[in-house]
Amino acid sequence: MSFRFRSTIVYVCLLGLVAVSSLPAQDQKEGAPPRPPSIPLDKPLPAPPPPNTRDRFVKEDDFYIGFYAFKGFGNPFLGKGKSAGFEGPGDLKFDGNNQIAPYVLVAIPAGKGGSVQLSFFQTRGHGLHTNNADSVFWSVAYANGDLLETIYKLRNAKVSWNYLTYPFPASSGKFRLKTLWEVQFVDLKTRVFAPLKPTIDQDGNFVEVTGLGSKSLILPTLGLALEDRISPSLRWEVKASGMGYPGRSNIWDANAYLAYRHHSWELVVGAKGFHFRTTPKAEQYLQQTISGGYFGINWYL
Repeated sequence: MSFRFRSTIVYVCLLGLVAVSSLPAQDQKEGAPPRPPSIPLDKPLPAPPPPNTRDRFVKEDDFYIGFYAFKGFGNPFLGKGKSAGFEGPGDLKFDGNNQIAPYVLVAIPAGKGGSVQLSFFQTRGHGLHTNNADSVFWSVAYANGDLLETIYKLRNAKVSWNYLTYPFPASSGKFRLKTLWEVQFVDLKTRVFAPLKPTIDQDGNFVEVTGLGSKSLILPTLGLALEDRISPSLRWEVKASGMGYPGRSNIWDANAYLAYRHHSWELVVGAKGFHFRTTPKAEQYLQQTISGGYFGINWYL
């Protein structure tokens, strides 16, 4: 056998081995998915998915203190109660405008998405009123035509547990529903004064020309709050609560605002309404409904 012939046989055998090795493995299971192609190391890896926007700005409530200026409209009403021991009228609608009220709120985180909020506002008013009938206010008699000066000061304090009710369990959803579990305190002090009325009668007896009276009220209140966080820096909230007993005391409070946050400060613009009435079963009772707008800032600590 010549050398050329042997070389040809060796060359053919090598080609056969190469062809056999390029065939798919016989022990590969039929129907198995093909192996994914490998990524060349010189190509960059795909970018990670963007972070969840809601998770980025919807988080637990922070601790903050709010300072606002509240301009409310609505004056007190002094009414004659069912147990009044005097004859004649005893109703008086106070005149005048309310001063701009300082309004303070402190929010403390409490649980998953909830908070405990402490709030307080106080307003005053002063006005003149011409009496249109012989009347009795705070046990002081005033004649028809007497010029009356009326002064009042309203204070309201509230402790509220804002409990996150929806979504449940608490998650990072932008829209939230909270139930409000509260206790409210109201105090209204009034003064009725007849500056032109003589303080000494014809017999030389002293005549009382100033009637002083106040009423306080403490009631539990229940309510709901809706909150939506539109963006990382913008949110709004609407909430209302109240409590009342037929023929007795009642109270309600409503609030809506829009807040824009920048770092540790948040600008707030909103509207507020408040009403209360002490029990009309007393000799005289007080009630007032006040509503208006407010603005201020929240400082996050």
